[in-house]
Amino acid sequence: MNKVSEILIDYCKNRNIEVFSITDVDSANKMFDTVRNITNWLNFEHKKSNWLKSERPVTHKPMIIQDDYLELTVKLISQCKIMNDYFEITDNKLDFKNSINEEERKMIREDLYNYYLSTRHSLIRDNGIN
Repeated sequence: MNKVSEILIDYCKNRNIEVFSITDVDSANKMFDTVRNITNWLNFEHKKSNWLKSERPVTHKPMIIQDDYLELTVKLISQCKIMNDYFEITDNKLDFKNSINEEERKMIREDLYNYYLSTRHSLIRDNGIN
């Protein structure tokens, strides 16, 4: 598993902000929403990759950062070395850096997708939902 995937999943599981090496965040809920936005984007981008296999026209797009989350997203990307190594923000859009090859991008997307599948299935199983 890629380092980016590991810290994003670790944070989603434990909500421990220290995985990002950032301690001065005003709102834990806003940080969770920020990370959830990033993981949701990566998850959706992986789903679009599957559409490519079925020959549906698809292009990967950067994540548009809502104004409410821009400051915290910039802080997350700039202060966390691992995140900074992989992502950049340009014109309120988060995307992989050009230096990250497609294979690494695919692996990160797939890791997050698989994490979401496993949590979804465990929620269904734990709550007795059919």
